[in-house]
Amino acid sequence: MTTFKRVRRFGSWVTFLVLEAISLTLVVEYNQYQNQIFAHSANVVTGTLNDQKSGVFQFLSLTNENERLQEENARLRKALSAMQATVATPDSSARFPDSLRQRYEFLPTKVINKTLLGQNNYFTIDRGTRDSVVRHMGVIGDQGLIGIITNVSRHYAKVMTILHPQTRISASIKGQSYYGSLLWEGRNPNIMTLEDIPKIVDVSQGDTIITSGYSNIFPPNIVIGTVENSELKPGDGGRTISVRLINDLSSLTYAYVIRDRMASDLKKLEE
Repeated sequence: MTTFKRVRRFGSWVTFLVLEAISLTLVVEYNQYQNQIFAHSANVVTGTLNDQKSGVFQFLSLTNENERLQEENARLRKALSAMQATVATPDSSARFPDSLRQRYEFLPTKVINKTLLGQNNYFTIDRGTRDSVVRHMGVIGDQGLIGIITNVSRHYAKVMTILHPQTRISASIKGQSYYGSLLWEGRNPNIMTLEDIPKIVDVSQGDTIITSGYSNIFPPNIVIGTVENSELKPGDGGRTISVRLINDLSSLTYAYVIRDRMASDLKKLEE
């Protein structure tokens, strides 16, 4: 089709649209009411488009935002750990160096694989030896304990979760000086068992269970869960406590590797 034929075919439509645009412009320009309607409609459309654009950019930036928040949480956890050590020993500034009061560091990491189908449950995280991660380091989440690192490569680490028959964690009842061994019996993924607590200890449903700090894996006072029930062991001087976890491992995405600055010194001393 030649240019002349195209003009003949579509020229009337083009002319109509141009005249219509000019008419609308004149109406809006010289009539206050129509001008207000046009401005309001334009603002609505523009606002809707901006909201949609902002939503898209926010979604695309979620990964960076999560990483930034993890870094901030790691710094806050480190500061809290140092503060707890200072409060526990009010005159520690005269007797203990800063390295002891800031014993623990928290390394942000991401869970990239999960095995939560049977009893031998593991996670894989995106931190390894290049990040100074080694075996037997503890791993926690925003809500509670996750597990202990068992194998490490340059870029990744394997975490034996608390939902594993071989996991043993030193735990105590908040406000009590007694501690015992926390383990999972392989049944309910929301319930763990705290053993070796003396029967003289006063235990009530709803009491908070925390890490005792009697190891170089987890710092003290990390909340694990609450007491579901407690019963005396027949023929024994202790009691068994069912602990309902506050941490839902199935929904976990981000975590923190705990680095104990004093671990090597403690290990040498114990050896």
